[in-house]
Amino acid sequence: MNSNSESYLNKKSNLAKIVMIIIISLLNSCTNNPFGYKKPNGTYNLFEDILIPNNNKLKVLLFLDSECPLSISYSQTINKLAKKFSACNNHNVDFLFFLTSNNSRKSILQIKNAYKESIECWHTSYVDEYLENQYQYPPFYLDFNHYITNMIKAETTPQCFLVDSLGKIIYSGAIDNWVVELGRKKQYINNHYLENAIIQYLNGEKIEVSQTKAIGCIIQK
Repeated sequence: MNSNSESYLNKKSNLAKIVMIIIISLLNSCTNNPFGYKKPNGTYNLFEDILIPNNNKLKVLLFLDSECPLSISYSQTINKLAKKFSACNNHNVDFLFFLTSNNSRKSILQIKNAYKESIECWHTSYVDEYLENQYQYPPFYLDFNHYITNMIKAETTPQCFLVDSLGKIIYSGAIDNWVVELGRKKQYINNHYLENAIIQYLNGEKIEVSQTKAIGCIIQK
């Protein structure tokens, strides 16, 4: 390929990026929703209406509060799962994080640091770079207005949702059974709900436990 052809392709690629950013900017300028827009009929689609790429991957949506101790306590567990099932290990599972409270920037950066290993498995794109300029931190998303929280009916932090490539929720609730109640934890974990659901889905098996009760900090709406 000669230099003229390469220059043309580079210009074409850059133009496509600029057009995408302009479209996103227009969508965001019409609403306070940092993730996209609301359809006239009030319905959302996890992939079409929110800035999450429709890459046909299984997705873990984890709702957190940067000042909820359990949101920090579960970082080690989630980091292990992300490293095991995401692109870090050549698997097709994306881990996405939604912060539900408008806490201090310091606490947000602290929880982001706690999930650093999960973030390292995320592939940055120019859309991510744009979002970071809008005070988003992909794969961490700020959902202070609770658009996504309400849409998916999250009530507690930490609470996880496993969403298949068609946008169907195939598991929701607790990450595992480590927490019996607030302030009381088991010495041994014997039910790894989220991990089991991921494995069963990837193996083409039926999800044995599709819903559990998440125990943690109530999301203040």
